[in-house]
Amino acid sequence: MNAESLCSRVSSFGYFLLEKGYAQNANPHKVIKGPSHRKDVIWVRSSVSGNLVSACPARLVDYLALLRAGDFSFVLDDGSIVQIAYIFDGASVVRHRLLYYPCPLAIAPLDMIGYEGGLADFIEENFSERLDEYLLLRSPIRFDFDPGDARDYHPASHVTVNDPCCRIPVRSAMGYAMFVKFVLENFYPDIWGDSTVREALSFDEHELCLAAHDKARAHLTWT
Repeated sequence: MNAESLCSRVSSFGYFLLEKGYAQNANPHKVIKGPSHRKDVIWVRSSVSGNLVSACPARLVDYLALLRAGDFSFVLDDGSIVQIAYIFDGASVVRHRLLYYPCPLAIAPLDMIGYEGGLADFIEENFSERLDEYLLLRSPIRFDFDPGDARDYHPASHVTVNDPCCRIPVRSAMGYAMFVKFVLENFYPDIWGDSTVREALSFDEHELCLAAHDKARAHLTWT
């Protein structure tokens, strides 16, 4: 797979979820050419301010900032954010950041029927004084791949949950389809149960990158 192919797949899948009613919003993705053979695949941002990928632990203000800046690949029907960003060197993936940011409030898709503003405005208008009733304490889950920054307790491929210093080793770089499968299979079984969703994904394998230090630790793998 190259950058252009991945860009097309991710954009198409986001629009597919939107058309099926499984997502509230989806952004197109673009390929940004860098020095030498570098190409970045990222969503088209509506703002250049703020961080591309929010850190753990989660704060409501960070979630709202991501919504307002349009910093997402797509927003699922419950308001949760998914971000998919890759860096290629030629046809090889050299970095990625994949984020599932669960909506920090209990919002049913039907709640917004008839509301003409955006999700961020809806939240501020309806929940600012009732956070104790609707606030959900859920952590973002972020998969990072960056072999150039690998060291002990900072694996080349890892998943961060709940705290920035929590970096659980992962077997390899993660393809976008495997990441989407992880999110939908674990948190949205009804969506994953739709065969058309599974058929819309195309899976790619990546070479193992677990260091000896990481193999001796609890880590994530799959077949």
